[in-house]
Amino acid sequence: MRYGGPNFEKKGFVSIWVSKVTLDEIPDDYFEERFGEDYEDTPLSQWCENFGFGYYDHDQIEDNGVEIGADTLDRILGECSYSKSYVEQAVSKAKEKGLGSASWIRNFFDFSYSPESTGIDEDQFMIFLGAFEYDTNSESKYESQF
Repeated sequence: MRYGGPNFEKKGFVSIWVSKVTLDEIPDDYFEERFGEDYEDTPLSQWCENFGFGYYDHDQIEDNGVEIGADTLDRILGECSYSKSYVEQAVSKAKEKGLGSASWIRNFFDFSYSPESTGIDEDQFMIFLGAFEYDTNSESKYESQF
């Protein structure tokens, strides 16, 4: 399964997941990458296992959020790389899904996740917001708090 399953790599797209719970409610090992002989046939992390894919390039992941409570998705996403090119579409999609704030987001660049392929758009901790085109020539909407 680690290298099997659907391949969602797609240049120029960012897939975004949003937390449904506060950061302290997400288990410490949820995003932790599993290596070694014991894990050769398992997905790289619990997060990707829950969303139906086995392996990913961790260099393409960007996480952002707040340690306590929640903040607006505009702020959290706006601090991420290239956000001027996708933040408005992402926030609009979030509003359609009834999401306005979160404690944590996970951006996966050059990846166009498709719940239609896996049948999974959320688990107990995260919800898939969508895949959006991004432009490497754009800047972040805001400066990061970190």
